[in-house]
Amino acid sequence: GDVSFCLDADSDFKHDVFIFFGAENNWFTMRGMSNFLIKQDQVGQVLVKLNEINRSLRFAKVFLADNGRIIAERQELIDEGVSEEFLFENCIKMFPAVVWHLFKDYFGDF
Repeated sequence: GDVSFCLDADSDFKHDVFIFFGAENNWFTMRGMSNFLIKQDQVGQVLVKLNEINRSLRFAKVFLADNGRIIAERQELIDEGVSEEFLFENCIKMFPAVVWHLFKDYFGDF
């Protein structure tokens, strides 16, 4: 089944970050989002940041959803050659840390 959890806000980043993991049809999907919304007057600034992030960060796709939330997403194909260790080290363990730092570094002022 799906798993989700919250990385609580702290002095480094003042917003909670929510992480979601799910598996379906041989795909392991990871999503992360924070609890702040992008206002209409911030859209241009955010799109510039997202372009910069997506050009430099190959680990996940980051986009602005229609509801005003910034979402980071990564998918891994799970086939016979994918070990549990790979999923743990490169997905479950790494994804939350990368997403936390992405929000902290790029959107700490929101």
